[in-house]
Amino acid sequence: MATTTKFWTWAQIYSKMKSELDMDEEDFIDEDEMREYANDAIDVIEAHILTLCDDYFLRRGTITLVSGTDEYELPSDIYAMKIRGVVYYNGANIYDVKRIKEWNKFITYRDYRYQVTGTEDYRYFIQNETVGTPHILLSPPAYESGAYLEIWYLRQANRLESGTDICDIPEFISYIFDSMREKLYYKEAAGSAKHVMAREDRDASLARAIDTLSGMVPDTDNEIEPDTRFYEEMN
Repeated sequence: MATTTKFWTWAQIYSKMKSELDMDEEDFIDEDEMREYANDAIDVIEAHILTLCDDYFLRRGTITLVSGTDEYELPSDIYAMKIRGVVYYNGANIYDVKRIKEWNKFITYRDYRYQVTGTEDYRYFIQNETVGTPHILLSPPAYESGAYLEIWYLRQANRLESGTDICDIPEFISYIFDSMREKLYYKEAAGSAKHVMAREDRDASLARAIDTLSGMVPDTDNEIEPDTRFYEEMN
């Protein structure tokens, strides 16, 4: 699969599909349904990207602390609450805000709340109490106010809602086109020769995309990093 730097808008994607599939005279499928097909394909490739190439959608945000507050909303575009790291920085005071480990997080959270001197390092874990609004639960509660937390997280791929919305996975646009064709031919005549061929093309595109993702590294250093999380959680 050739890599491209072209970022397609939904209007361009839809125009290409209409022209290629001679859809101007069709009335059994409309633009909204075609856009749904495109977004379904984005869902699929997004999941593979975030499994095989963690930092493809890496993004940085800021959490502004409010004195006395311990709950802070996660970024609205975060994918599956995937936080890569949280850093505290206030002048020369910079440190990694560690996630409270699973086996003792509740007692640690409670202990920290009532032992505040204003010098403790913050820690956190995720609380998903209200549908659609997961929070970082900070311990101890903030003892200062300011934009002192830098959150690194994996964002969602862009979804296509309007004509100007951009598909931000240009390397895998072929899979999106092939997936849209397969769905259209399935609706037109499931099991037909055209549908079977389109399904094979879609599956081949996905296999190429996965192969490409498996070989993606951020630079030429492909040394495997040791996973020391087990030992860290024992400390």
